Amino acid sequence: MRIGSSSDLQATASFFLPGTPRGSQEAEYGRLVATAGAETGCAPRTARIHRLGCRLAGRDCTIEVGCADPVGGAEVLAILDLGPMRPYGVFTVADRDALTMQVEKRAAYAVGRFQ
Repeated sequence: MRIGSSSDLQATASFFLPGTPRGSQEAEYGRLVATAGAETGCAPRTARIHRLGCRLAGRDCTIEVGCADPVGGAEVLAILDLGPMRPYGVFTVADRDALTMQVEKRAAYAVGRFQ
């Protein structure tokens, strides 16, 4: 489990989706957004999130696109803001067709967005 501070989350990278060909990334991201919207009944916000500093199971951790998720260990594909008063949704390679986890906003203390 990676531990990070809010200052670690200030730096951002250029947008990417791990394991997705460069020419297909926008279409695949759109599919993930649509999947999350269908699963939750709420359209995700447009911000593209790179990292999320949060507290899970009583431990501080960082969820980061391209890295192993701190719960199941699968590579993180995307982190979505599922809307006002809704959690953050995380897709991993474990299941590209469903949210792997949801992180309540009250558990998140830092958000790093892609450039």
